[in-house]
Amino acid sequence: MYSDLVKIAEIRNEVAHYHLYLSFNSEEVKKKCSELAYLKSLKNGASEESLNFSKYMNDARSQFVMSVVMISQRLLLIGLGTNNNS
Repeated sequence: MYSDLVKIAEIRNEVAHYHLYLSFNSEEVKKKCSELAYLKSLKNGASEESLNFSKYMNDARSQFVMSVVMISQRLLLIGLGTNNNS
């Protein structure tokens, strides 16, 4: 999760501080979004079966948004003291 948070910050900074128009269609941003790995690590309950988010992540923007949403939800649960075993 930490490496994805660093990558999200890099993508955000690249887009926010770019003086010209930069979108999720830029090769640099696409590459960084494709390196986000947290969603691929999520499992379906206690099984070893991976959750299949591929149908929701058909472009770089979707990969970024889904990663940010899922990581933020996980951090919220950690902050509230909820763990996987409840």
